[in-house]
Amino acid sequence: MNQKKLLAAFLFSILLILVGCQNGAKDTTTENSTPASQGNETKQEEVQEITATIEIFDLEDKKVESKTVELKDKQSLMEVLKENFEVDETNGLIIGVGELRANSDEKQYIAIKVNGELAAVGANDLIIEDGDVVSLSLEVWE
Repeated sequence: MNQKKLLAAFLFSILLILVGCQNGAKDTTTENSTPASQGNETKQEEVQEITATIEIFDLEDKKVESKTVELKDKQSLMEVLKENFEVDETNGLIIGVGELRANSDEKQYIAIKVNGELAAVGANDLIIEDGDVVSLSLEVWE
């Protein structure tokens, strides 16, 4: 009687192991297989154009320049600006872009807004995303 219980428990354990391994193998195959169309979509996404708009405003809030630029994924604002405009910067602080120049003697600086919100980080750390509208405007601090 004891041997029958032991044999039944052994067979049940083997059955559980086989079922568990079979499900794991099935999940692995599902995760690793990709339909041909999905592979094509991934390639199309890699080729997809990423753009942003850079707007430059003077002290009177008049738009001096506006340009739609192409960029690479995870590119900083500073990189994008240097590729598309003449940029003057000191230690990561933009003091001039395009025709716009900040005069520190007159307490001027260039403010950065992304999609209407004041940037919380500097141009070197600000990552631009597809469709962003970046505004650079000459401001005076008090």
